[in-house]
Amino acid sequence: MLVNITSSGTVYGNATTFNLERNKQGQYELVRRDAQGIGKPFNRNNRVYVECIEEVRSKMESGDYYVILTSHKFNIPRRVARPFSSCQLITL
Repeated sequence: MLVNITSSGTVYGNATTFNLERNKQGQYELVRRDAQGIGKPFNRNNRVYVECIEEVRSKMESGDYYVILTSHKFNIPRRVARPFSSCQLITL
């Protein structure tokens, strides 16, 4: 059973872990890829919202989507879009 999706990165030169979190509406966010790679991630037309973490996994495995991950470094939320290949899947 999939519990979380994480990825590592840096914020202001400090190592941090980005985690999969629900948005304010209680859904997970993904971004559609275009032919050149990631579409404009902050364009709302490129966003896809799903309810279940297993749906996130299946869409990412298709290679057509990036997942939006969040970190709260210094109490400031930072969001990144990551492909399936750079994410770690945490299971029970």
